[in-house]
Amino acid sequence: MSALSKTRYAVATCTGLALVAMGSGAAASMIGGVASAHAGGGPGCQDTKAVPLTTVQDNLALSASVACLSESAAVDLYADAATTSVGMKAAANSGVKLGAQVNAFVGLIDRWIFTLPTSVTTGTILSFPVSFTLDGTVAPGSSYRSSFSSFMNYVFSISDPQQGLSQFQQTGSITSPGVYADTFSGIINLINRGPGLGMVADVEMNLWIPGLESGLIDFYNTARISLDLPAGVSVTTSTGLPLTFEGSPVVPEPGSVPEPMSWMLLMAGLAGLTVRTRRPYAMGKWMRCAVASLALLINLPSMAEAQGIAKPELQFKEIVQGMPRSERQELRVFTANFKPGDQTVFHTHRFPVTAYILEGTFTVELAGREPVTVSAGQALVVPPNVKMTGYNRNTTEPLRVVIFYASEPDTPFLDLIQ
Repeated sequence: MSALSKTRYAVATCTGLALVAMGSGAAASMIGGVASAHAGGGPGCQDTKAVPLTTVQDNLALSASVACLSESAAVDLYADAATTSVGMKAAANSGVKLGAQVNAFVGLIDRWIFTLPTSVTTGTILSFPVSFTLDGTVAPGSSYRSSFSSFMNYVFSISDPQQGLSQFQQTGSITSPGVYADTFSGIINLINRGPGLGMVADVEMNLWIPGLESGLIDFYNTARISLDLPAGVSVTTSTGLPLTFEGSPVVPEPGSVPEPMSWMLLMAGLAGLTVRTRRPYAMGKWMRCAVASLALLINLPSMAEAQGIAKPELQFKEIVQGMPRSERQELRVFTANFKPGDQTVFHTHRFPVTAYILEGTFTVELAGREPVTVSAGQALVVPPNVKMTGYNRNTTEPLRVVIFYASEPDTPFLDLIQ
């Protein structure tokens, strides 16, 4: 697996090109993007196509290309809700003028709707293996604008809106030329809310090229999400299209970016331009707005923030054993305040306990294991039926903990150890 460095993206603002990202969970698939190609710096030496991310549609194909003053730039992008896939391909030739540049963004927001067997009762949580595949190439010798830090960024997530939780999320950047073949795998846990609500999952996928200056980026048909479904379970898009997870997605033919051989010939035709002068690129208002709008759109995982809609951030996730299995469970939330030097009684729990630290530092001693220390903003799970005690070992600062406990109804929170 290639090394993909993980980054966060800066956010810019602009009042020009108005592409505003809405939160996921729309009644229909929303797909949009920006394809912007610039070359030569003269009048007519740019081509920009834009479709707002609020556009309700099941697929998108967008292209832009320009050749001007011995420079050229081109970009193709697509998205398809039925295969939960997005793609992007860009090429740029910077000559002795102001320099070519490609900026591009493509985004997909959808809500998966699950059809379940009648044996899956209300309140049942099902687990599904999920994977995100990212295959593509950044050609040797490619470069991006010095004001940026990557060739391409990606953000995608799957969440359960009915639990208010992000289930699976990957963000990252491609920062160097090479061949990439990466698969990120995990588990999503979705709850059946019963008649009228059912089981759903919100999906967001985004690719972004901030500023390709020279070379070729080809991730046109390779960013996709796959889900393993048990027998009797099927999934559709929010518009009712059956989801297809098997094999590679069928994507439209790119219309602007040269194929590898054409690209080599194009490079050969420009081989005489051996002296290249670089100077700061004075972007016009249209380009500044396009780039700023891309930054606004890529401000994920909380795309809903642009609309003032709060969206939860995952703080902690762990796969556990020993959870209650009866048809009905009891959920309790406690708070515990420790003065400096305080400790709990020696005890066990019959089911896993999750503790989130609001303030201070919590030290937990579990029988037969090394002590565990967690601080404010962190969490831990205490396994069931393990003898334990907890401490605030700080001599001056208090400790505040929130405790979450799911159990069979009327089960004691703890059992004292004599």
